[in-house]
Amino acid sequence: MKKDGKFLVRENIDSATKKGSAWVDYYWYKPGQNEPAHKQAFVRKVQHGNETYIVGAGFYQ
Repeated sequence: MKKDGKFLVRENIDSATKKGSAWVDYYWYKPGQNEPAHKQAFVRKVQHGNETYIVGAGFYQ
């Protein structure tokens, strides 16, 4: 859950499902640090046969 009370993974899934793909911004703990760092991720809805997947990749600023 993010500081604003929203669920990060749920937001990513909703964005990809509604738009097909989306860039999302959030703060997450970078390995080895005690404070959350700004992170951006790209998420995309992918159909494979009868299955739907949400895939994504992110990076720290």
